Amino acid sequence: MILPCQDTGWVRGADGRARPFEELRLAASIHRAATAVGCQDWTLAEAVAIAVREFICRECESQMIDEVELVNVVTGVLGVLGYTEIAAAYQRRHRQAEIRLDQMTTEAGTVSELNFFAHLDGALRAARDEQLEVMTLWGLRTCVMRLRGAKRWNDACRRLAEEIVRHVRGRVSQVRPGGAGALRLAVVE
Repeated sequence: MILPCQDTGWVRGADGRARPFEELRLAASIHRAATAVGCQDWTLAEAVAIAVREFICRECESQMIDEVELVNVVTGVLGVLGYTEIAAAYQRRHRQAEIRLDQMTTEAGTVSELNFFAHLDGALRAARDEQLEVMTLWGLRTCVMRLRGAKRWNDACRRLAEEIVRHVRGRVSQVRPGGAGALRLAVVE
């Protein structure tokens, strides 16, 4: 029988999928936030990442934490330590969500339009976060051409691209909490 490692935390993404908590990735993200506010040589990023991993492993049910809650925990730890500027910079960096439409069409099971839209709906769950300010959709043109099997952009491609954008707007308006602020949607070909 194979048992999960007891000191491995898990992060549940907006699409509902779980991925292992990556201490180094979190430390790098915290360090980027510190650098953004002028603390280039800030050395506590790794220690904060270790503390967050310990929290996830000991305090979270099934050693699982949602992405939104992870941001709240990290900003809380930074705030308690007195690094409010770094906490604010870290939180600002996480008020944005990206969806790679082009990558969705290369993953297994998303070669049909129906599967693609189901997968897209999962990714759009990120819009539930009230603090989210910007959602960027990358690779629309590549995505559409793959779904259509087209070598050149044509009217059918344009119609599908418009349908995808309409679908995103509709789903975001459905899942977005009533009291949440405005969400800017950016589409990049």
